Amino acid sequence: MLRRNINQAGLTGAQVQEFKKAIRCMHSITDFYLLTQYDSHTDQMISYLHKYLRMFHETNDVFLHFRAGKKAKRVAADVYKTLLQEQTEVQASVQDLSPSEKARLRQENTLERRELMDEILKDGAYYNFPKIHLISHYAEQIPKFPLLGQYSTEINETMH
Repeated sequence: MLRRNINQAGLTGAQVQEFKKAIRCMHSITDFYLLTQYDSHTDQMISYLHKYLRMFHETNDVFLHFRAGKKAKRVAADVYKTLLQEQTEVQASVQDLSPSEKARLRQENTLERRELMDEILKDGAYYNFPKIHLISHYAEQIPKFPLLGQYSTEINETMH
Protein backbone atom coordinates (compact mmCIF):
# COMPACT_ATOMS: atom_id res chain seq x y z
CA MET A 1 0.00 0.00 0.00
CA LEU A 2 1.42 3.35 -0.99
CA ARG A 3 0.72 5.21 2.22
CA ARG A 4 2.21 5.66 5.64
CA ASN A 5 0.24 5.78 8.87
CA ILE A 6 0.47 9.12 10.65
CA ASN A 7 0.99 7.22 13.91
CA GLN A 8 4.07 5.44 12.57
CA ALA A 9 7.52 6.74 13.44
CA GLY A 10 8.96 5.40 10.18
CA LEU A 11 8.18 3.21 7.22
CA THR A 12 7.84 -0.54 7.64
CA GLY A 13 9.90 -2.89 5.51
CA ALA A 14 6.88 -3.76 3.38
CA GLN A 15 6.12 -0.08 2.78
CA VAL A 16 9.71 0.59 1.72
CA GLN A 17 9.49 -2.30 -0.75
CA GLU A 18 6.21 -0.98 -2.17
CA PHE A 19 7.66 2.52 -2.57
CA LYS A 20 10.75 1.11 -4.32
CA LYS A 21 8.52 -0.95 -6.60
CA ALA A 22 6.47 2.16 -7.47
CA ILE A 23 9.64 4.07 -8.29
CA ARG A 24 10.92 1.20 -10.49
CA CYS A 25 7.57 1.14 -12.30
CA MET A 26 7.60 4.85 -13.01
CA HIS A 27 11.28 4.79 -13.93
CA SER A 28 10.78 2.00 -16.45
CA ILE A 29 7.74 3.57 -18.19
CA THR A 30 9.47 6.96 -18.29
CA ASP A 31 12.59 5.43 -19.84
CA PHE A 32 10.39 3.56 -22.30
CA TYR A 33 8.65 6.73 -23.47
CA LEU A 34 11.87 8.72 -23.63
CA LEU A 35 13.40 6.08 -25.90
CA THR A 36 10.37 6.13 -28.19
CA GLN A 37 10.91 9.84 -28.80
CA TYR A 38 14.19 9.27 -30.63
CA ASP A 39 14.17 9.85 -34.40
CA SER A 40 16.00 6.59 -35.12
CA HIS A 41 16.35 3.35 -33.20
CA THR A 42 19.03 0.68 -33.20
CA ASP A 43 18.48 -2.97 -32.35
CA GLN A 44 19.97 -2.34 -28.93
CA MET A 45 17.49 0.48 -28.29
CA ILE A 46 14.63 -1.81 -29.30
CA SER A 47 15.88 -4.41 -26.82
CA TYR A 48 15.87 -1.66 -24.16
CA LEU A 49 12.25 -0.88 -25.09
CA HIS A 50 11.35 -4.54 -24.52
CA LYS A 51 13.24 -4.54 -21.21
CA TYR A 52 11.58 -1.34 -19.91
CA LEU A 53 8.12 -2.49 -20.95
CA ARG A 54 8.66 -5.85 -19.24
CA MET A 55 9.81 -4.07 -16.06
CA PHE A 56 6.73 -1.83 -16.20
CA HIS A 57 4.38 -4.82 -16.45
CA GLU A 58 6.22 -6.64 -13.65
CA THR A 59 5.86 -3.70 -11.27
CA ASN A 60 2.63 -1.90 -12.22
CA ASP A 61 0.51 -3.99 -9.84
CA VAL A 62 1.59 -1.60 -7.08
CA PHE A 63 -0.86 0.91 -8.60
CA LEU A 64 -3.70 -1.51 -9.29
CA HIS A 65 -5.92 -0.45 -6.39
CA PHE A 66 -6.10 3.00 -8.03
CA ARG A 67 -7.47 1.38 -11.22
CA ALA A 68 -10.47 -0.31 -9.60
CA GLY A 69 -13.87 0.24 -11.17
CA LYS A 70 -16.98 1.57 -9.45
CA LYS A 71 -18.39 -1.90 -8.82
CA ALA A 72 -15.18 -3.10 -7.14
CA LYS A 73 -15.07 0.05 -5.02
CA ARG A 74 -18.69 -0.50 -3.88
CA VAL A 75 -17.98 -4.14 -3.01
CA ALA A 76 -14.82 -3.16 -1.12
CA ALA A 77 -16.68 -0.46 0.83
CA ASP A 78 -19.47 -2.91 1.75
CA VAL A 79 -17.01 -5.58 2.88
CA TYR A 80 -15.05 -2.99 4.85
CA LYS A 81 -18.22 -1.79 6.60
CA THR A 82 -19.35 -5.34 7.44
CA LEU A 83 -15.93 -6.32 8.77
CA LEU A 84 -15.75 -3.13 10.84
CA GLN A 85 -19.10 -3.95 12.46
CA GLU A 86 -17.98 -7.51 13.24
CA GLN A 87 -14.68 -6.34 14.69
CA THR A 88 -16.39 -3.65 16.78
CA GLU A 89 -18.75 -6.27 18.25
CA VAL A 90 -15.82 -8.55 19.11
CA GLN A 91 -13.89 -5.69 20.71
CA ALA A 92 -16.92 -4.74 22.80
CA SER A 93 -17.37 -8.31 24.01
CA VAL A 94 -13.75 -8.61 25.18
CA GLN A 95 -13.56 -6.88 28.55
CA ASP A 96 -10.54 -8.45 30.24
CA LEU A 97 -7.85 -7.02 27.95
CA SER A 98 -5.34 -4.43 29.09
CA PRO A 99 -5.29 -1.05 27.33
CA SER A 100 -2.15 -1.99 25.39
CA GLU A 101 -3.73 -5.28 24.25
CA LYS A 102 -6.86 -3.41 23.15
CA ALA A 103 -4.73 -0.94 21.18
CA ARG A 104 -2.85 -3.82 19.54
CA LEU A 105 -6.14 -5.54 18.67
CA ARG A 106 -7.48 -2.30 17.12
CA GLN A 107 -4.28 -1.91 15.10
CA GLU A 108 -4.47 -5.52 13.86
CA ASN A 109 -8.13 -5.07 12.93
CA THR A 110 -7.37 -1.88 11.01
CA LEU A 111 -4.56 -3.64 9.12
CA GLU A 112 -6.85 -6.59 8.34
CA ARG A 113 -9.55 -4.27 6.96
CA ARG A 114 -7.04 -2.38 4.80
CA GLU A 115 -5.49 -5.57 3.41
CA LEU A 116 -8.90 -7.03 2.59
CA MET A 117 -10.02 -3.82 0.92
CA ASP A 118 -6.78 -3.60 -1.11
CA GLU A 119 -7.18 -7.22 -2.21
CA ILE A 120 -10.74 -6.59 -3.41
CA LEU A 121 -9.71 -3.41 -5.22
CA LYS A 122 -6.79 -5.16 -6.92
CA ASP A 123 -9.04 -8.02 -8.03
CA GLY A 124 -11.43 -5.50 -9.61
CA ALA A 125 -8.69 -3.50 -11.33
CA TYR A 126 -6.92 -3.89 -14.65
CA TYR A 127 -4.58 -2.19 -17.08
CA ASN A 128 -6.41 -3.30 -20.20
CA PHE A 129 -7.04 -0.04 -22.01
CA PRO A 130 -5.86 1.28 -25.39
CA LYS A 131 -2.86 3.37 -24.34
CA ILE A 132 -1.27 0.55 -22.37
CA HIS A 133 -2.06 -2.00 -25.07
CA LEU A 134 -0.64 0.26 -27.78
CA ILE A 135 2.80 0.50 -26.20
CA SER A 136 3.15 -3.28 -26.33
CA HIS A 137 3.39 -2.95 -30.13
CA TYR A 138 5.97 -0.16 -30.28
CA ALA A 139 9.09 -2.31 -30.46
CA GLU A 140 7.70 -4.46 -33.30
CA GLN A 141 6.50 -1.45 -35.28
CA ILE A 142 9.69 0.62 -35.14
CA PRO A 143 11.58 -1.41 -37.81
CA LYS A 144 8.53 -1.20 -40.11
CA PHE A 145 7.58 2.43 -39.50
CA PRO A 146 10.51 4.40 -38.07
CA LEU A 147 8.48 7.23 -36.52
CA LEU A 148 5.77 6.39 -34.03
CA GLY A 149 3.51 9.37 -34.69
CA GLN A 150 0.66 7.11 -35.81
CA TYR A 151 0.36 5.92 -32.22
CA SER A 152 -0.23 9.37 -30.82
CA THR A 153 -3.53 9.74 -28.98
CA GLU A 154 -3.25 13.50 -28.64
CA ILE A 155 -5.53 14.15 -31.62
CA ASN A 156 -8.34 12.04 -30.16
CA GLU A 157 -7.88 13.57 -26.73
CA THR A 158 -8.09 17.15 -28.00
CA MET A 159 -11.21 16.30 -29.97
CA HIS A 160 -12.72 14.71 -26.87
